[in-house]
Amino acid sequence: MSRVRKSAKFKSTVVLELLRGESAEELSRKYGITMAELSAWRDEFIENGIQGFKRNPEESKLAKAERRIG
Repeated sequence: MSRVRKSAKFKSTVVLELLRGESAEELSRKYGITMAELSAWRDEFIENGIQGFKRNPEESKLAKAERRIG
């Protein structure tokens, strides 16, 4: 089964629906994603905002490290 990469915009839209109170089960069915994906996206969004969904994870890690350093 081929996995299709989801865009940062798509992921953030879904996560925002979840954070606004939509049921995780309903969102999973609606968008054809797993509960595990949804949970991981939520955690990534909370930790890094939409930047966490961008293609280059090294840039996200660098920004995270820079925030920790101050």
